[in-house]
Amino acid sequence: MFKALADFYKELKDCFRLFSASSAKCRKIVFYSESDIYYQYYEGIIEELLKKPDIEIAYVTSDINDSIFSGKNPRIKPFYINNLLSIAMIYFDSKAFIMTMPDLDNFHIKRSINGVHYIYAFHAIGSTHLQYRREAFDNYDAVLCVGPHQVKEIKKAEEVYGLKPKTLIECGYHRIEKIWLDHRGYAENETFSGGGRTTVMIAPTWSPDNILDSCIYKIIDALKTEPSLNVVIRPHPEYIKRFGEKVAAIRKYISDANNFSLELDMLKDENLHKADVLITDWSGIYLEYALGTCRPVLFINTPCRIDNKEYRKLEIEPMELALRPLCGSVLEPENISAVKSAIGELIENRRKYGENLNKIRGEYLFNFLNSSAAAADYILKIADGQAAE
Repeated sequence: MFKALADFYKELKDCFRLFSASSAKCRKIVFYSESDIYYQYYEGIIEELLKKPDIEIAYVTSDINDSIFSGKNPRIKPFYINNLLSIAMIYFDSKAFIMTMPDLDNFHIKRSINGVHYIYAFHAIGSTHLQYRREAFDNYDAVLCVGPHQVKEIKKAEEVYGLKPKTLIECGYHRIEKIWLDHRGYAENETFSGGGRTTVMIAPTWSPDNILDSCIYKIIDALKTEPSLNVVIRPHPEYIKRFGEKVAAIRKYISDANNFSLELDMLKDENLHKADVLITDWSGIYLEYALGTCRPVLFINTPCRIDNKEYRKLEIEPMELALRPLCGSVLEPENISAVKSAIGELIENRRKYGENLNKIRGEYLFNFLNSSAAAADYILKIADGQAAE
């Protein structure tokens, strides 16, 4: 009870501070984060913006434990707003407001009564019309597009549904750039190895019928006696938040399996770089892993999560479906007993997959290694009062 009161007091104080005259400068450019893990998707853009010595940024987070409060940069002004967010959103007077949250103005999070320019930043590189609601991006003024597939999909949706055209910025995706750059360092570090063991990371989505709910115990039973394997289970952050008792049950089940571990820190990428193979279902992590490390993926063919039942109206195959066979192999849930041999086949063909994934990255991502500059340039133009093209 006392913690809840203290948290609400901090929220009230931060809310008043955010809308005070003293915060007018940083309030011109606002980034909103639902939790600590979302900074990684803004990181490159913020670093580019702060290359301008006169720029300050307001960073609004709904996570009271967000590491942003530890002081990443004095020109990033952090504010905690959670329960009051739906009220605060109405009164922002910012020039540019950047979010990774879809469905602006469709539910309780509304556009401001003032002339705020809303910019959507993706936290995944997949398609826009399969695992998002149909209206997810309709009320944004601009979208920082990862690659040509998203530009094509959004323009087609605007045509099919008669929507007002948005400004589509050809940016790219900093998260994959960072994984790619970091992975080169890991690969060159001979001490960073599994001691001759093959490392497998299991990282599913959190939607219904995911791996953890449908077949994780069968996978554990199939692999727990394999001393040549080091297996890391990495639940989705939403799964950890919503299903703590299931996570605890998995932890207990693997307690006597020496080659299994559970990773709950979503801000660490060490095991992602160590992994020789990723096992997933429909999680967007497969694209980050495959295109960032050029290593193969084993897909457990659980039911596909479809948030937009009308996705076929665009007559464009979603990226998540198109790239699956190019990034690895698919294993049906009823054939889990073959999971070890499937891992072995992917390892044997690793070079072939690596060459293909390099090509795919070039085809599907804008401005590789320079995405953040493209995004920051657009945000600065908006903040300076220049009309969107």
